Amino acid sequence: MGLDPGPPRLQVPGLAPGEIHAWRFRLEGDESTALAMLDARERARAQATALPADRRRFLLAHELTRRILAAYLGQAPGSVTFATEDHGKPRLAGEGPLTFSLGRSADVALLAVGLDMRLGCDIESVTPRPNMDALANDAFTPSELHALDRCDADRRMRAFLTCWTRKQACLKAVGLTLAMAPRDVHVGTDRQRLGTRVREFGSPVVVESIIDDEDCVAAVAVAGSFRRVRPFDLVAEEAVAT
Repeated sequence: MGLDPGPPRLQVPGLAPGEIHAWRFRLEGDESTALAMLDARERARAQATALPADRRRFLLAHELTRRILAAYLGQAPGSVTFATEDHGKPRLAGEGPLTFSLGRSADVALLAVGLDMRLGCDIESVTPRPNMDALANDAFTPSELHALDRCDADRRMRAFLTCWTRKQACLKAVGLTLAMAPRDVHVGTDRQRLGTRVREFGSPVVVESIIDDEDCVAAVAVAGSFRRVRPFDLVAEEAVAT
């Protein structure tokens, strides 16, 4: 199966040092062009996905990730190549400065893009979670559990999602998502920027919540520091600043 030979269609803004571009996009529509664009490893992962809806979301997420990254790189989406670090953290192949992190939940995804930084991001759709208390007991620090318990019913789920996305973003930033328990990272339940430590990783990690609206909650994290986040919504392949 050949690679997509076409040029990137997206127009992306310039990316400055210390800046993160956070692209939110919907996983909706026709995924028929995705398979031709993805590499063999991505296609194998798609074929191994049991549920058709999950397979469609995977294909769309990876297709749009390629299109966005290709626009920054100035190349065709199908020619973007990936590699993985020791703990499975994906990165662009080669020695270029562009770095990224992808998170997705239900029909929404978030792609964070930066220069010369170890990035992590996570996004969660705002939907009921019957197992929320069990997840919190497993993943939250005692002070985070205390803060969650102080929330009223209307705020409780959003406080949970805020804390959860911040933890996942931190672990993704350092590439230890599968190697560490989330309870080993303290991030709090509020949205403000926070510096924290991740056990077994040398430098501090800075995390910030960037989205909290009716649809989803999201956060980004950097091992080290960053200057600012510029959020964008991708609508009909056009960037809309938010």
